[in-house]
Parts: sequence; C-alpha cells; structure tokens
Amino acid sequence: MRIDTPLGKVLSTLLLLVAVVSLIGACSSSTGSGTSQDTATLSAKEQAKRASKVRKEVKSDPCALLDPRDLSQVTGIRFDGKEPGDSQCIYSSTEGQAAIALNFTTLNGASPEQAIGQATSTCDAGTVKHIDFTNADGGFSCTVKGVPTVGVTGLGVFAVLTGATLKANVPTDRILQDLATILQHGIKGP
Repeated sequence: MRIDTPLGKVLSTLLLLVAVVSLIGACSSSTGSGTSQDTATLSAKEQAKRASKVRKEVKSDPCALLDPRDLSQVTGIRFDGKEPGDSQCIYSSTEGQAAIALNFTTLNGASPEQAIGQATSTCDAGTVKHIDFTNADGGFSCTVKGVPTVGVTGLGVFAVLTGATLKANVPTDRILQDLATILQHGIKGP
C-alpha cells in the first residue's frame, strides 16, 4: 500500500499513535486524582467494576468495544471488516472506502491530563480541540500528519480513534465529528 494514500496515511499514523499510547501507558506518576466530575459521581465500587469490565473486554476481544454497525450508521459507509491486534482493532470497508483504527491502553497511574497532554503533543499545530465526553475524564480531536484523530480517557483507559476515507469531498471536520460520535456512543455502551 502506498503511504501517500488516505488509507496509507492511517496505517502510518497508527504506528505513531501506538508509540504515543505506549508512552502514555508507561507513565507511572500521577499529578492529580485522575478523575473528572463525571466519573467522580460514580461510587468507588461502581467505578472499579466498570473499569474492570472495560479492561477485560480490551484484553479478550478489542474489536468488541465498537460495533461495526454503529460505525456504518454514523459514517454512511458499510464497515464489515475488523482486524484485532494487541491493544487495537482496525475496522474496514471491503469496498475499500474507509478505515477506522482504535488503539487503547491503560493509564497505569498516569492522570488523564497527562495522557491527553502527551497525545496532543503529536497533533498538527493549531488543530487540537478539547472535547467533553459524557462519562469520561477528558477528550480531544486533532489531525496527526493530516489524519483525523480523536482521543478519550476514562476509567483508567486511554482510547484513540483515527480514520480516513476514499469517498470524495468528505471534509476533515466531518471525519473528526464522526469519530467523536463513535467514541461517545462507545462510552455510553449499548
């Protein structure tokens, strides 16, 4: 695959994001409590229960975290392929129209602010927008080497979605909006 194509850009950006996510996961110090008002309103027991469930899902079947039907509904492109990997899943369209990659890691003691700060340091200049996701500790959108990227932290997990399409005339802002919608739905669950 050529790197200068949209899908090639997604795959090359995945390598960069995997490195960033690994770096964030390796962080061991925390500068704060690591919880936001949204997750702080959950009881400690409920928060621990939800965090444990998410970690188990991530380890057992990373592609189960997002439903390809949701991806299709949000984007208008039929996503029918998924390829799990270590702490990631790549969802694709067999028609070759698009790919969305989900990468995630546990924060391992790093605060959500640290995770978002490190991740956004890889964004293209002037593209970072902070997003308030319901039931999350924080989030952002940006482009990384021109590739639309959205990240979110919550329950001790950091997730990043990247996406690209070959459909003509789909602006980057639309892709960022779709990725944010997909992540928000994934946070809420079915």
